[in-house]
Amino acid sequence: MRFNAFTSRFLPVPAIAALLAAACSSSSSGGQPATAEVLDPTQPHYGNSDDVWGTAWFQWFYQLKEMTGNCIIPITDMTGANCGYGQSGPVFFLAGTTGGTVERDKCVVPVGKAIFFPILNFTADNAGVPAGMTSTDSQLMADIQTQMDEVPVDGLSAEFDGAPIANLGQFRTAVKQYSYTLPPEPNVYTCLGESGVTGLVDPSYGAGFYVMLPPPAAGAHVLHFAGSSPKSSPPLNVDVTYKFTVM
Repeated sequence: MRFNAFTSRFLPVPAIAALLAAACSSSSSGGQPATAEVLDPTQPHYGNSDDVWGTAWFQWFYQLKEMTGNCIIPITDMTGANCGYGQSGPVFFLAGTTGGTVERDKCVVPVGKAIFFPILNFTADNAGVPAGMTSTDSQLMADIQTQMDEVPVDGLSAEFDGAPIANLGQFRTAVKQYSYTLPPEPNVYTCLGESGVTGLVDPSYGAGFYVMLPPPAAGAHVLHFAGSSPKSSPPLNVDVTYKFTVM
């Protein structure tokens, strides 16, 4: 069985949730800080629920063709200069890291695109697993459920343009089945150190804490998110800042 947490590390497979209902544009009368505007995680947006957008995020990630010969893929792109690679449709995906702190200041997002990102996410499947060592569907689902349950939600944080995104526990997606097709090597697996894995992977299971922002105005923006999974082995700690431009 593969298990990995893309916003914090890569092992054999990852995912985590989405966003709170729309926010205040100014401080409340009780002196609480304004919260960032986000799209309601209980409602579908752009034709899909956040659960489905979470699986679409994984399909985008896995199905990317290695683009430069230097294995620059979303979770290892230190500057964000390649953030637009493989993007299509009304929703623009951003990625975390394989662990640690990163500041990406070269990302450009097209005007009119909603932004969807995982604070932490997890996925599991049998891609590249030797015969006799594969997991059943129920085992794969249980592995993801356990990883999700062990994330301390009070340790998650996210803010957009200096305004916090509140109640991040509401943005947890359900474990959902999906499939993906790996292109010929070199592909994402090759870049992450595992060769010989190509073609259709079905089934795979994923979940996470995902946030969807409405399309930001043209100009400069700052997105910051962080989280940890201390019971993972090794422990996972992610701290990501995007200083991106919408144009």
